Amino acid sequence: MAIFTLGKIRQDYIYRAEILLWKRDWHWLSITPKLQFQWRKQRSNLPSLYNYQNKSINLIFEKSF
Repeated sequence: MAIFTLGKIRQDYIYRAEILLWKRDWHWLSITPKLQFQWRKQRSNLPSLYNYQNKSINLIFEKSF
C-alpha cells in the first residue's frame, strides 16, 4: 500500500545488454582472462523518481580443469 499517490500508475521499460569477450589462445596456468561489459537502463513514466542507467566493466579470471 502506497503512502502517497502521484496520480499515475508506474510503468517502466527496462533494457539490458551484456557482452563477454575473451580469446581462447590467451591463457596462463589454465587461467583465461575475460572482459565483461554490462549495461542496464530503466525508463519510467515517472522519470524524476525511477529513470536510471548503469554501466560496468569487469575483468574475470576463469580456470578450466
